[in-house]
Amino acid sequence: MGTGTPALQTCHSRAEVLAWYRRLQAHGVRVQVEHTEIRGDTVVLRMAMQRPPDGNDEDQRSATRTQLFRVHDGLVVDIRDGAGHDETVTVTDGGASP
Repeated sequence: MGTGTPALQTCHSRAEVLAWYRRLQAHGVRVQVEHTEIRGDTVVLRMAMQRPPDGNDEDQRSATRTQLFRVHDGLVVDIRDGAGHDETVTVTDGGASP
């Protein structure tokens, strides 16, 4: 389902997406949506992830993650890890700019 470009992670079905989120939840990870944006045929989702305390460095408990959802004919056809795409989304005063 990819575009021919290698991705760090990609999901190919609804079941895979739900399994990924369930694994996070089972490990106590909490997610909050920070930003959504539509760019052509892609929905960009940026979320803040908070892991539970486990004795590791506090800086490693929080992370921001971006996922890219490609849509075709009203259906999500590809979901990719948006690593490296965070810089493409700039939020200013509640709005987004390219």
